[in-house]
Amino acid sequence: MNKSQEHRINLRLLVWLRVIAIVGQYVAVYFASNLLNINLQTHHLYLWIGIYALINLLTYFRISRNFAIQRWEFFIHLLVDIFILTILFKYSEGGANPFVSLYLVPLTISAITLPAIFTWLLATITIACYGLLVWVLNPMNEHSSHAHNFELHVTGMWLGFVISAILVSFFVVRMGRTIQLQQKELAEQKTNALQNEQLVRLGTIAASTAHELGTPLGTMQLVVEDLEENDLTEGENKQLDTLKDQIKRCKEALSVLSASVGSAPLEKGEPMPLHSFINELLDDWKAARPEVNIETTWKGNTPGPEIIAERSLKQAIKNILDNAANVSPEHVCFDTVFEPQALTLLISDHGPGIHLNDSELIGQQPLTDKRKGLGLGLFLSHSIIKRFGGKVSLKNRAEGGLVTTISLPLDALMIK
Repeated sequence: MNKSQEHRINLRLLVWLRVIAIVGQYVAVYFASNLLNINLQTHHLYLWIGIYALINLLTYFRISRNFAIQRWEFFIHLLVDIFILTILFKYSEGGANPFVSLYLVPLTISAITLPAIFTWLLATITIACYGLLVWVLNPMNEHSSHAHNFELHVTGMWLGFVISAILVSFFVVRMGRTIQLQQKELAEQKTNALQNEQLVRLGTIAASTAHELGTPLGTMQLVVEDLEENDLTEGENKQLDTLKDQIKRCKEALSVLSASVGSAPLEKGEPMPLHSFINELLDDWKAARPEVNIETTWKGNTPGPEIIAERSLKQAIKNILDNAANVSPEHVCFDTVFEPQALTLLISDHGPGIHLNDSELIGQQPLTDKRKGLGLGLFLSHSIIKRFGGKVSLKNRAEGGLVTTISLPLDALMIK
């Protein structure tokens, strides 16, 4: 749910709360003036209750339209409620009105639904309005009986309200913030659980596939070894050498696949300087994709700190390079930015880019549309990089194409 929709729901609830308040105000004025014979300025009260009802009707039509509702607009509505209450109290005993604690209702709503700065601003305005009622708009008549004692009583009511307003603003804001953080953490945990479930499913499929492919690859290797014993021409021997290299690469890929699902330890690699790790990664990838024109740059001190050359991390970066090469084989850029605490890799292509609707899904779940070149490989890469404390972000380039930014904290890779 986006913020605009959240504010719309809150404003709709406020409209119905106002309906209850308007009906209650009308009944209270009628009961006090006609049954209890309290001297009230009923004409002014009924007029402002009517204005309040009209404002609420306009608010109802506002939320019925398909326009974005910002938090400042919701704050303005709460200010209107404070203003209407102040006017109604002015014409009904001012600060001595027994319903003056209703000031706390908009304040509590703000504390739950709006950032703290709005709540403290509303609390300040509310306290000022209450003070105006007590000492300016409806001051006590100094010559009336019991005026002094009652003035002390009203002043005490105002002081109690000030304390209540501050406590509500402080504690409810803290409670609301805690609830929001808990909801955010629960949402992240749910997302991580779904991703882990997908990874487990993919790992099971990977292990089964690796087992099934091992046998035919072994058979192919035996056939190649038998063919080598025959008298072959120089060209045929070169073809067999190429075939042997391809079988070897397939077996190495299967060993990595098996290790990634638990058949062998994969996480820890051998120590090497950061610059060597990047160069080795690029050399391996260029050997596998010789048809791609790739431009590389390095920004930062050479050779960089010594890190553990994680094979899984290397494969994750290769997957992202493959995605770029698939849509832009004529030109791919690989920029490495080394900083004391972080490593940033920028992979740019000249492909079609991504749709805005897909930007939040890419890397969070596998996409089935292979034309995007951003499916299973990027999902696995995103999961691996996240495991090292990094993140992957994608952004369309102004001149066309896509830039993928990989940010990695070096603390997770450096030898300790």
